[in-house]
Amino acid sequence: MSENTSTGIKGLPENAYKELKAGEVYEPIMSPKKTFPEVTFWSVAWGLIMAIIFSAAAAYLGLKIGQVFEAAIPIAIIAVGLSFVTKRKNALGENVKRSTNRYPNTRMGVEQIIRDAYQRAVDYNAEWKVWNAIKPADRIGKIPPRRDLELDAIVDVLEKRSFIVCHTYVQSEGTMIMNLAKDFGVKVNSLIHFNEGYKIADQIVEHGAAASVFSDWWDYKYEVYEGIAYNASLLVSQGVLTCIHSDDPEMGRRLNQEAAKVMKYGGISETDALRLVTINPATILHLADRTGSIKVGKDADLVLWTDYPLSIYARASKTMVDGTIYFDEEQDAKMKEQIDSERNRIIANILREAPATSSTIPNFPRR
Repeated sequence: MSENTSTGIKGLPENAYKELKAGEVYEPIMSPKKTFPEVTFWSVAWGLIMAIIFSAAAAYLGLKIGQVFEAAIPIAIIAVGLSFVTKRKNALGENVKRSTNRYPNTRMGVEQIIRDAYQRAVDYNAEWKVWNAIKPADRIGKIPPRRDLELDAIVDVLEKRSFIVCHTYVQSEGTMIMNLAKDFGVKVNSLIHFNEGYKIADQIVEHGAAASVFSDWWDYKYEVYEGIAYNASLLVSQGVLTCIHSDDPEMGRRLNQEAAKVMKYGGISETDALRLVTINPATILHLADRTGSIKVGKDADLVLWTDYPLSIYARASKTMVDGTIYFDEEQDAKMKEQIDSERNRIIANILREAPATSSTIPNFPRR
């Protein structure tokens, strides 16, 4: 897919990247009525060839110099050579693709889709401003603009009633979305995940965005091969408003330990480490006036720890939400004793009621 400024996107019908007119039908190039095989002779043949070459190169280099990883170098050279011979352009410069059944399927396409949506929102907002400026009496017999809930959400961003929270990994994506936002007179509120944020920390500060990142996640997929454990500390050192987050509830239970990792890898202070999981995320969420720190007048959302908060040995002793205790370790222990006692009572009754001659009495587990 290549850009064509005069006719849209080369190779695609013009209505593939804009709203359809009334009665217009879009016929995709890859018809949904046809089944396209995922496995072909071409993919299997080249897969086997590459597997054989890689195995041979890895074995040779492993025995010769003890560096199996270096086998990637000849494989890369062979891949470039084969792509040239088979006339496949930009084989190593293609965008990351985790699937082939989505549109757009390139980073360039993603940018154009976002830009198109924001431009439509600008036009849509202008239409509604014109309509709202018309006196009620003059609206009689006229049709208002069509309400579009998707564009309403973008208009909220354009009018500063909502904020851009952008999911991104690589440096180029962060640069793209900040430049795009600037073109439309808005600001990116926060860049989520952003494993390569350390590369453009100065741009993030200049733009006024924040970064919500992992503590030490990297190398788990192609987009994060250049992620590093120093990402958060480097962002903090450059003045970027930074917080630590998680993608799953299990890790969300111990973000204090994730913040401690930033101390380990980046050498930031204890205060800055705690800010990564307290006041900083509250500020990014525009809730710093309610939570994120202990202050009179704020919501009493607190955790009392049994040990140094950044220690792996610290346990949550008490948890309060709006001043109400939702968890108390001592009370929890008493409740567990009550549950055990009740469970043992029920088991004892079952055993008493069982036939005396029975030889198949179940072996109930006991705590």
